[in-house]
Amino acid sequence: MKKIKKYIQNNKIAITMLIILFVVITIICYGEKIRYIYTNEIKSVSYAFCEIINKYEEINVCKDLSNFNYTYDTFSIMNNVLSTKFFNYFLMTIPMLMIYISLKEVQKEINSQTYKYELNRMSYQKYIGKIIKKAYKYIFLIPIIFIYIIIWSYSISGHFDSTLAVQSGFENYKYLCDNNIIFIITYIISITFCIAYCINIGLIIMKKSNNIIITVISSTIIYYFIHIVNEFILIPYVWGKFVSEKILFYFDFLDPYSINGIDSLLLNILKFLIPYFISLVILVLSYKNKEKNIIEFEKTEK
Repeated sequence: MKKIKKYIQNNKIAITMLIILFVVITIICYGEKIRYIYTNEIKSVSYAFCEIINKYEEINVCKDLSNFNYTYDTFSIMNNVLSTKFFNYFLMTIPMLMIYISLKEVQKEINSQTYKYELNRMSYQKYIGKIIKKAYKYIFLIPIIFIYIIIWSYSISGHFDSTLAVQSGFENYKYLCDNNIIFIITYIISITFCIAYCINIGLIIMKKSNNIIITVISSTIIYYFIHIVNEFILIPYVWGKFVSEKILFYFDFLDPYSINGIDSLLLNILKFLIPYFISLVILVLSYKNKEKNIIEFEKTEK
């Protein structure tokens, strides 16, 4: 019991955030379920009406009754949930939230003299590894949220038949539905890499900061600055000269959450894996020089 209380106390921010998100997502998904049921009931009534009408004359709305036989698939429901106003704002705040939650304890440790005692007990390399591991502690927080959304979406739809989605113009949904299990796995992995990428940026900035708020704001600004440069300069003027427009889609690594346009699981996971590894290499190199970093740590002491 004491261990549970201690765990809750040490992770109260993450747990509170998780509970709030679960509650909000449950409300949103339940609303989507009501809308889904209502839409299907309207379709059933329309189908019955059209069957009667077609016995006497054909009208445009009843020419193709096959559309009434299909309902939206799991990923279409998921897309509807992610298109709500709440998620439009929440997805933009994820980098800031995750950097804060992941680095709060680490920043506190660096700003105090705790690291000096730790370095007396272990090598510098092991200590840096410990810091990175501690920062990664909450890396699965956001993926868990999206697994919950997928479960809700499947409970509403109950299938992966993309016929109606394709008819509505979402042609790539056939590819996603045909490879549903693999897509879900790679989708969650992509989100995880993106979160790790954010944390890496925060860890790089943190050693020059003595305040978690400054670290979070600076890291978030750099995160979005990188993507602005990539989106408005590199993609149109550099990458666009070497690859097709279809492949160019996978050079935008800002949003791992949208599923529209994905037609290659390999390219989709690579577009988040590569930035992660680049940031990891920069992170490791930035902490390589022990003497220099100890001096940086001492400057941030409170």
